[in-house]
Amino acid sequence: MRLSNATLWTICIVVAAVACGGDDFTPCQGAACGEGGGRAVGGASSTGQSAGGEGGGTSATAGIGGSVPGCDGVCVPKPGSGFGDSFMSLYIGSSLPSCGSAAELLHAHNGELTAETACSACTCGAASGGSCALPNVTFYSASNCTGTPQTLSILGNQACKNIVLSFQPYGSLKILPPAVTHGSCSASGGELVAGPATASEQALGCALDSAPSDACGAGSACVSVPPDPFPLRVCVQGGPDADCPEGLPAKYVLYTEVEDTRSCTACQCGTASTTCRGTLSGYNSSNCATFDDTLNVQDGCTNNQVWGSMKWNSGLSQGTCPPSGGEVEGEVAPAGPITVCCIE
Repeated sequence: MRLSNATLWTICIVVAAVACGGDDFTPCQGAACGEGGGRAVGGASSTGQSAGGEGGGTSATAGIGGSVPGCDGVCVPKPGSGFGDSFMSLYIGSSLPSCGSAAELLHAHNGELTAETACSACTCGAASGGSCALPNVTFYSASNCTGTPQTLSILGNQACKNIVLSFQPYGSLKILPPAVTHGSCSASGGELVAGPATASEQALGCALDSAPSDACGAGSACVSVPPDPFPLRVCVQGGPDADCPEGLPAKYVLYTEVEDTRSCTACQCGTASTTCRGTLSGYNSSNCATFDDTLNVQDGCTNNQVWGSMKWNSGLSQGTCPPSGGEVEGEVAPAGPITVCCIE
């Protein structure tokens, strides 16, 4: 059977329509067709990873759909009141790319902060102001500091004191430790050595072009596709503790500031370890004429000394002061919280 020319042309048109998808065929456009070097959204994907952060060129999730005729970017729901009017791409990582020619809308951090902090050591200067009182000497009528006691006062440093007792001879003697006035020291140190606070990750938001579009429907805007190396994530900024709207469900809590309360506790110096180390010189005659022996306070009870006079020789050690303080207090903490809501 021979077909007419008109019948042949009809068959060709029908076959062409079926090959292109029939009644459901929609011509692709823009980035979806690979034109102009743009990024693919929806079904197409290309993988990549930016150093220190998120991968660029990832395929769209269920949140960001494919191209829509009449919108050269992606259709994104408008967030409503309580959020900024500007859409932005959001990059989170340990290092950040540049916004290029786009306006920078956000520079924040994730709140996980570290900072090197120390205080310089506390030190105490030389002790001063310590003193020793004059000691007393107790004589005993028997050995080993037993029997009847009698106490004589020292007249002064290097002053000769004749030994005149109600009993003679005496059998032993003991120097009573002099009263000590402890000195003091000046404190120094405790200076704060603080490094800058560093977040484990930073966040950068760059403006995306947007415009109302009949193609996206009421309540949505046509937003340009985030460029490499930004992920396919379109976001808006809200307040400190905003609830993300249904159309922008991915919530990020970020911080724009750092509160630094670090300091060092004040350095202080304890009481000086002042000690008295005087000696008592004994003489066999009165008026300190014939020297016999020298005793220390630490000697305790001494037997069989037959002295007629004595002389005190003062000795003072100012000692040192124990330092304290110079401890780190306070911390670095995130401040200035914001909420970023995204579709991704």
